Amino acid sequence: MRLPYRIGSILAMGWLIWMFYGYQHYDAVSEEYELFMIIFLTAAGLFIFPAYFLVVYICYAVFKR
Repeated sequence: MRLPYRIGSILAMGWLIWMFYGYQHYDAVSEEYELFMIIFLTAAGLFIFPAYFLVVYICYAVFKR
């Protein structure tokens, strides 16, 4: 049970680091397309990571029986 949570936590931390790095180094003049990518991946992460942890929890509860 600890391994899926550890993997998810590492991925979530990497996502947060990338997100803040992207916002900090975004240049509005020359990299206009990157803003869409940063916003899209931020929104995707807000849905993907909670769903991942929920699926792991449900699978553990079902297979524990």
